[in-house]
Amino acid sequence: MTTIDLASCLAAIPDRRGAEGKIYGQVGVILFSIIAMLSGARSYRQIHALIRARLCVLNAAFPDAALRRAPAYTSVRGILRQLDPNELEQAFRRHAESLDVSCAAAPSRFIAIDGKTLRQSFDAFADRKAAHVLSAFAVD
Repeated sequence: MTTIDLASCLAAIPDRRGAEGKIYGQVGVILFSIIAMLSGARSYRQIHALIRARLCVLNAAFPDAALRRAPAYTSVRGILRQLDPNELEQAFRRHAESLDVSCAAAPSRFIAIDGKTLRQSFDAFADRKAAHVLSAFAVD
């Protein structure tokens, strides 16, 4: 079994926009939005800001999903809101299944996840939220 990249899995999600609404590629917006959220973006405006600031790096890393320019936050919102959550989940599942290249008779489908909140990392005076650490390990 070969590994399928996430952009290819996301390309299988149908684009429900009309022809006039396809200024930005759906795969690029979804993939770059995922990266922005993993980088800490929590709003459409923050997603837009991260894509705008790092567009050259993102386009170089993912040439198949490249965007000519950063979409406005309203465009990001429109594309993400029209997605079917079940289709997005299936795309993630296809990608995750392709990552298991252990060649074992029984595939390793278990990952141990452990999360901790660091003590005394919350500071209400400085408006700093508590720091969290998340660890994930393949059990095999």
